[in-house]
Amino acid sequence: MLDRLVVIDEGQIVESGTHGELLARDGLYAALWRCQSGGFIGVDVEEAAAAGDGNPVQ
Repeated sequence: MLDRLVVIDEGQIVESGTHGELLARDGLYAALWRCQSGGFIGVDVEEAAAAGDGNPVQ
């Protein structure tokens, strides 16, 4: 499991934190997560985030 994620945009660190923290900030990471996780049919993004493992596939 990851302890910390770092989000880089155009060569600059724009966010860092755990998966849950970054989702709660609703910034770039959360927007990218929503795009990526939207491809998993039947998976609730908030439920996956609450699980805290960063992996929507159970």
